[in-house]
Amino acid sequence: EEYVAGKSEADGAGKIHINAETPSATSDYTIYPIYDRKSPISEPQHASKIRLNTIGSEKWVTAGQWVEYTIDVEKTGLYSLVFRYKQNELSGMYVSRKLYINGELPFAEAANLEFNYDDEFQTKPLNDGTNEFQFYFEAGKEYTLRFEVVLGNMAELISRIENSLVNLNQIYLKIKQITGATPDQYRDYNFIELIPDELNLLISESKNLYEFSARLEEITGERGSNCATLNEIARIADRMGRDEDEIAKNLTNFKSNIGTLGTWIMNTKLQPLTLDYLLIQAADAEVPEANASFWQSLWFEISSFFQSFFTDYNSLGASEQIDEENVVEVWIATSRDEAQVMRELVDKDCPVTVNLKLVAGGTLLPATLAGNGPDVAYMGGSDPVNYAIRNAIQKLDGFDTFDEVCARFSDQAIVPFTLDVTDNPATEEDEGAAAGVYPITETQSFSMLFYRKDILSQLELDIPETWEDVLAMIPVLQYNHMEVG
Repeated sequence: EEYVAGKSEADGAGKIHINAETPSATSDYTIYPIYDRKSPISEPQHASKIRLNTIGSEKWVTAGQWVEYTIDVEKTGLYSLVFRYKQNELSGMYVSRKLYINGELPFAEAANLEFNYDDEFQTKPLNDGTNEFQFYFEAGKEYTLRFEVVLGNMAELISRIENSLVNLNQIYLKIKQITGATPDQYRDYNFIELIPDELNLLISESKNLYEFSARLEEITGERGSNCATLNEIARIADRMGRDEDEIAKNLTNFKSNIGTLGTWIMNTKLQPLTLDYLLIQAADAEVPEANASFWQSLWFEISSFFQSFFTDYNSLGASEQIDEENVVEVWIATSRDEAQVMRELVDKDCPVTVNLKLVAGGTLLPATLAGNGPDVAYMGGSDPVNYAIRNAIQKLDGFDTFDEVCARFSDQAIVPFTLDVTDNPATEEDEGAAAGVYPITETQSFSMLFYRKDILSQLELDIPETWEDVLAMIPVLQYNHMEVG
């Protein structure tokens, strides 16, 4: 109210339309345009071709990530900011964003903008779940709008639930150190004398979880599956804390619910939101329809059907017009999803024009030997040595950047792709393949060790750096009914 005091609303003449997939800046390289083929009115859209027409979804979900848009209004006044968006992943929840205008928060409520759940696209002015907001812009002045991922009103609740999860996990470890991996429900473990504080903490955390569930219902406005998760683990914790005979028989279920609660916290921290476009318009202007009409959808489906007979599905077009006389042709023998990712990477980084074609792996060698092959091939699982010994592909170790690229991998990763012809050198009459490295590796696999920081801290063990360190900690773990998995 202080922000809008004394400011007049703008009329409908100053409407600005911005496609969300073309931000002026993003916080992360991984936030890039994606495509939506489900809605006929996503902008831009085509009946047969894939258009990059949205941004966000799983690319823009972590707290702190942001996208920016630059605007310049024609008339001074208060405007509504209207997004066409979709939030169809967190059922019964909302996701939050914080708005900065030229690097500043315009008013406190703009730190907790809410986008509710729905299966379809929505078009609504920015709001906090209760009030719709207006924003003041002056004519002739450039503004930068930054939308940042935040947890909003859920932040404090999630933090408290995380604390409860830590306590419940510690209680579970204490119980398991007494019962072992397979507790006997008919045995009297005498939990009351061994871990009385943990039993009292179980009852306390049960009360907390019921309180969190009520608070979650208040925030979201409904009593859904998220509340049910909290209530279920609260019920089990209360039963185990009040009756020690219930501990052993419910321990497996208790462990499962702790895992479910951890997953719930992780998923709730992610704030997925898909944006199609942003409108800056007068507050009294009509909000566009969020979804296509029946006739729009019908015409789109009919057009897609007929154009499917004339579409080349093996060719993945570029984001710009291709010059057929100056283009590098690349064949890809992999899945369409991987090919689409490569298309996006090429459009972002490749300095030359590239025409990608999706082909079957078996066609590459015959086409190359017949002289009809591509300039470059992404071979996937094909055996490159078969091409090398037939002198059908270009050596790579002669390029200036070869050592720089190979430095990304271990030395052993290049060995399977190196051709050694010292035992059978080529003669002048037989122009065989020369020794060298022909392809480079696509992926490199390696083993990882995952460890529990809480367990190592409790047992006063250091993080293992060698296999000898791992072997040395095994007796300590086994003494506490645990082991290296």
